[in-house]
Amino acid sequence: MKRHLPRILLAGALLLSLAGCATTSPAPTPPADTVEAGEGSAAPNLSYFPTGVTDIELPRELEPVRDETMFIETASYHGGVLVFEGRVEISSLADYLAVTMTKNGWRLAGSVRYKNVLLAYVKPGKFCTITIIDGGMIGKTRVAIYLTEESAAAGGAAAP
Repeated sequence: MKRHLPRILLAGALLLSLAGCATTSPAPTPPADTVEAGEGSAAPNLSYFPTGVTDIELPRELEPVRDETMFIETASYHGGVLVFEGRVEISSLADYLAVTMTKNGWRLAGSVRYKNVLLAYVKPGKFCTITIIDGGMIGKTRVAIYLTEESAAAGGAAAP
C-alpha cells in the first residue's frame, strides 16, 4: 500500500486541479463589461486599438499583445493584425463573437471549428478574419484579428 500512496496522491491532486479548471459556457450573449475597440474606448485594459475600429467587441479577459500587433493606415490601404491573449474558453469566445459581430453589422462568411477556430466576417467595405487558438490547459487562448478596409482614397477599390 505504501508503494501506491504517491500515485494515489498524485491522481487526487490532478483531479482536484482539473475540477478547478472546469468552466461552464454561458449562453452566447455579450456581458455588460464588454470592451469595445476604438478611439475613446472606456476600456483601460485595451490601451491600443487602431482609430476607427469601433465595430469589433472583445471580452475584458483578452489583453493586447503589443509586440505582435501591426496596423497600417495609408491613403490607399487600411488593415493589419491585432493579437490578444487571455484565459477564455474557445467555444464560448466563438459564440460571443458570433453575437457581437452580427450585432455590429458583420455577416459571417465562413467558419471552421475543430480544436482551433477560424471565423471570416464581411461588411460593406470591410473584411475580417479571426483565429482563436487553444492555449492548452496552462496556456492562454490566443486571438488574432486580421482586418482590411476599403479606402475612399483608393477610388473604392477593395484593399488586397
